[in-house]
Amino acid sequence: MENWAIIPETQQVCVDFSGSPEDAANLLRELVAAKIPLTEFHCTQEDLETIFLKMGHQQAS
Repeated sequence: MENWAIIPETQQVCVDFSGSPEDAANLLRELVAAKIPLTEFHCTQEDLETIFLKMGHQQAS
């Protein structure tokens, strides 16, 4: 896990995670084994623009 944040309003934890689908499955397995109560687990991908901006580049005006 590279970066994470707790979102109290929605009782969610958001995790930045780079890995394969198998790595995500292993992460889920470890969370369940640690007895962390989960009601949902899903993966999303950021679009290229968001990734580019996170790298510190700004759009040319």
